[in-house]
Amino acid sequence: MVYLLDKKDLEILKNQFEDFKRQFTQSINDRLRHAVELTHSADMRDLSAMNLEVSGLTDRLPVIVDAAINIQDAAIIMSEQHVSSILVTDKNKLVGLLTDKDLRIRCIATGLSYSKPVSSVMSTDLETVLDKTLLSEALLLMTKNKIHHLPVLRGDEPIGILTTADV
Repeated sequence: MVYLLDKKDLEILKNQFEDFKRQFTQSINDRLRHAVELTHSADMRDLSAMNLEVSGLTDRLPVIVDAAINIQDAAIIMSEQHVSSILVTDKNKLVGLLTDKDLRIRCIATGLSYSKPVSSVMSTDLETVLDKTLLSEALLLMTKNKIHHLPVLRGDEPIGILTTADV
C-alpha cells in the first residue's frame, strides 16, 4: 500500500495517533520481524524477516474449491472458514482465486446470479510464488502488481495464500 501525504499532515497524524506513529516510525523489516515473532518459535526470532521463505508465513492450508461450484456456495465456504480468499481448481489444477473484492465487484454490485459458477467471477490472471521464495521477493511482486493475495505453491500444489494481512 502506498500513501501520498504531505509531510506536515504526516507529522500531525503521527503526533495524534500512537499506532500511526509506530507504523511510520518502524522500518518494514522491524514490523515484519515483530509479526514473525508473534507467530514463530523463539529460535527463529534472530532471523531477518525479509530473508524468510514465504512458506514460513503461510501457517494455514488454503481453502480450495472446484471451478464448477456456484458463487453462493463459495461465499458460504469463505464465511465458514473465516477467509477472505479461496483458491479455485479445475481437475486439480489451480485456475483462479476468489476474493471478497471479486464477490463485491463482479457479483453483488452487478446483480449477477449467485447460482453462476465461481469461475465466472474469480480472478484468473494469477501471480504465484513457490514456497522457497523469499518474503522480500514476494512483497516486491505484490507491490509491483498491486495484489493482496498471492498463492504459494510447492511444485504445482497450492500450500497457502500470502496476504497483505500476513505481512
